[in-house]
Amino acid sequence: MAFCIKCGTEITDEMLFCPKCGNKVGEQPKTINQSQVNNQQFNPQQNYQYQANNFTQPTAYSYLQRLSGKVKTEAIIWVVIASLQLLLGIILLIQGISLSGYSWTQDTAMVYYVQGLVLIVISIVNYKVSSNDFKYSREVLINPVGIVNKFSPIGGRIGNLIYNILFGGVIGVIGSIFGFVTRSYVMNNATTFNNIEAVFISKNSNVK
Repeated sequence: MAFCIKCGTEITDEMLFCPKCGNKVGEQPKTINQSQVNNQQFNPQQNYQYQANNFTQPTAYSYLQRLSGKVKTEAIIWVVIASLQLLLGIILLIQGISLSGYSWTQDTAMVYYVQGLVLIVISIVNYKVSSNDFKYSREVLINPVGIVNKFSPIGGRIGNLIYNILFGGVIGVIGSIFGFVTRSYVMNNATTFNNIEAVFISKNSNVK
């Protein structure tokens, strides 16, 4: 797979010129100094990789796309987990109701009540998590600011893992673990995301 060195459009080996900008295929990229970088119109939909003083690799937007995809996958996982937890919570509540009519099963019925209510509350929390993830998976593509700061804190994810271990069961733990995978991807590429953010902020401040 090859890309136009001028505009980032995908090209094939048979092409002599870029179909979008007309740049000659194989032409060496010109060095772009810092003042030229500052005067570029930043568009997160374009495929640029930020390097110290020039843009030559069509991969910056692909980093955002991968992050968006991981966050969206995490959101889907939490929807599935929350739905299973809600279903199990309702079943436990119904079971508690069915046992509450017998004096010798009152203690068991109360256990089912409590377990059911706890699972329902956790499912609501996880639905909220999935909603936030779906929203962020779209937002990060158009406003790539604060990515590293958002994912670097680990306390909230550990807390999420703990309450899912205690009350959410194995299915809750799966979602928490995937959250650590997404965080690891961001932290391993922190420099790239910080550079993308710097370019984005610079371009928008120049527009204003």
